[in-house]
Amino acid sequence: MNQLILAINYCRTHFSLLFFGIALPAMAVDLITSFYFMNLGLDGAMSDSMIIELLQETALPAAIVLLISIFISTTFSGAIILAYQAIDNANPINVLELYLTAFKRFITLLGVSLLQGFIFAFGLLLLVLPGFYFLGRLGMSTSYVMLRGQKTFEALGNAWESSDVHGVRLFFLCLFFLGIQLMFGLVGGLIIQEENIVFIILTTLVKYLTTIPLTYLFYSLYKSLNPASN
Repeated sequence: MNQLILAINYCRTHFSLLFFGIALPAMAVDLITSFYFMNLGLDGAMSDSMIIELLQETALPAAIVLLISIFISTTFSGAIILAYQAIDNANPINVLELYLTAFKRFITLLGVSLLQGFIFAFGLLLLVLPGFYFLGRLGMSTSYVMLRGQKTFEALGNAWESSDVHGVRLFFLCLFFLGIQLMFGLVGGLIIQEENIVFIILTTLVKYLTTIPLTYLFYSLYKSLNPASN
């Protein structure tokens, strides 16, 4: 509970920088991507031939939009860690520089993200809750990548090993923050049957308002276990 309160207070103190500075580019791309696919015009009442024709016409721009979304969201995961470090060290923060530094480790960050997603999905198949435990155990991987320069499997392995005694606590923290995201999406989806711009915006806001404190919790645990890391 103390870690949860500390993370929320930390993010509240640095809200303008973390939310409007670091997260805003990723949020904007998320929204543009969602609006783009929402307006493609796909309809369940369309015939198969019409759907195929529409997909053929939009395949290239859709692929470009999707790739940009993956690129920005992946670099954001590294940039936010560098932002926490800069705040701790009282260093000046240049958002573009943080994203460019994270970009240099894009392939590694993407590998971490994909494997975390796969392991999380596998855990969800095991009665749901193990997914949150697995994700919690691997949450420090991005810090190992950005602050220690480790490769994908090395970072995942170190995150898993170093989080051994903290597994239960990390499980509940992941369940709390990601549970908010899932419940908001589920309840909102049941209430709002049709695609809605306001709901998409709110879903994106909830995503980042919960992701930022969760990533800070992983970062702060990493720092406590690696006090000499710069």
